[in-house]
Amino acid sequence: MGLNRLVAAFVGFAGVMILLRPWESGFTVATLLPIAAAVRWGGASLITNRLARDEPQTSIAMWLLVLLTPVNLLFSLQAGFEWPSGKILWLLLLERAIMYFAVYLLTLARAAADPAFVQPVEDLKLLSNTLVSFTPDLTCWPGILMVFAGSVYLLWSARSRKAKPALA
Repeated sequence: MGLNRLVAAFVGFAGVMILLRPWESGFTVATLLPIAAAVRWGGASLITNRLARDEPQTSIAMWLLVLLTPVNLLFSLQAGFEWPSGKILWLLLLERAIMYFAVYLLTLARAAADPAFVQPVEDLKLLSNTLVSFTPDLTCWPGILMVFAGSVYLLWSARSRKAKPALA
């Protein structure tokens, strides 16, 4: 890990800390869960980068969805599972199809490009999830912007590195 990636990770982590605001209520298990999820997602991204070199993107995308199904089922059972029907069933099937193609295209991008170019695009999930899930108050936006700033810096530094001519 180079200095640029370390700086990007630090800026992004600082943004996450602003979002979590541990100084308001202290560190609890609930505070650590998003951090653990981010670390696991980072690990999954690294594994996907490695798999994308040798494995077909279709199988990577399908296996991700197959392996997420039991996890989603456990969350559904905990929330009072009800078998979907009618319009909800079709919306769920449409969501799975969209998810499959999103994962497929992301895996295709990971196979074709350096992770420093793919990660900022993947970070757009933060913004879309935020806008769909809740309307953040003004104190959340600095943290969100810092996560994006870390990703944009990573993209800029990787692009600058590629643009420099090789020394003879």
